[in-house]
Amino acid sequence: MYFVNKSFAIMSENVFAVVYLSRAVVQFGESEIQALAHQSAEKNEKLAVSGYLCFKRGLFVQYLEGKKSTILKLLHEIRDDRRHHIISEVVIGDLSSRHFMGWDMRYLDQEELNHVDLEEVLDWIIEELRQERVEEKKALKPISEMVETIHKLRKQHIIA
Repeated sequence: MYFVNKSFAIMSENVFAVVYLSRAVVQFGESEIQALAHQSAEKNEKLAVSGYLCFKRGLFVQYLEGKKSTILKLLHEIRDDRRHHIISEVVIGDLSSRHFMGWDMRYLDQEELNHVDLEEVLDWIIEELRQERVEEKKALKPISEMVETIHKLRKQHIIA
């Protein structure tokens, strides 16, 4: 698990958030995921972006929050990354404050997701978005619930 634990300057504007699901097109083992999270954390720290990354069965679920223009530019760069293919993007939209201050890019591994009973939620989100059966509006509720649950667990120091 890797994340850079630095505090961002408090911004006067709202925070914008998105979640995306993508399929890896190259092989990712645990060490490659750790390296990706490390690289992302370093970049996100400079951009004042926070969020987390989950990886299961060759699929990434990533949550990003920060200044809207920065998030949209970063999402464009992520779309162009040839190591994966974006399957679905869900715009959470404007938030009144950050949920994951200090998590430049936190990798949540399977053990942690199991420990906090989010494995089934992640499975549902992956399956629904992967099949592209669900419209963005329908997917927003379980994704928002997962984001809120992780946020609460972080505040309770259950997830560091």
